[in-house]
Amino acid sequence: MTLEEDIDLFRQVPLLADFTDEQLRLLAFGSEDRVLAAGTVLFEAGDRGSTAYLVGSGRIELRSADDRQLLAMVKPGTLIGETALMTETVCQNRAVAGEETEIVQIRRSLFRRILREYPDLAVRIYQAYADRLKGTIRDLNRVRDSLVAIDPEAGEPFTDSLGEDG
Repeated sequence: MTLEEDIDLFRQVPLLADFTDEQLRLLAFGSEDRVLAAGTVLFEAGDRGSTAYLVGSGRIELRSADDRQLLAMVKPGTLIGETALMTETVCQNRAVAGEETEIVQIRRSLFRRILREYPDLAVRIYQAYADRLKGTIRDLNRVRDSLVAIDPEAGEPFTDSLGEDG
């Protein structure tokens, strides 16, 4: 893919919504395009994650660690492993190219360098992550409430890091 195609692809990713054209260009310039043949393993469950992968064309199959179950089909425009851009992670699934697939590989070191150069961007991304986490906590509490309605001893409320209910 060309640099401009990478930038257009980045514009589709919610995590990158606050990036300016200049910041997207820096990200695209520092990222690596790869073409995976069908059946190529992108990562295994248990691998340490320091890279996110943006699917440009084709598809990636997310499979159970034992490879017996297909968990999801990842289509173009989807970012896999975005948490690895923020912090050390361990891959929970196996990722395999379901057909010839183009990806853009974004390393954590590049992403962090951009955030260091643009601290206002880092604050916006942090806030977006915090908002998503609060939404997840609210969703988990709704599920818990439904379980408690079935079994009153089903569990305690989920809380955020401040100890507040979501």
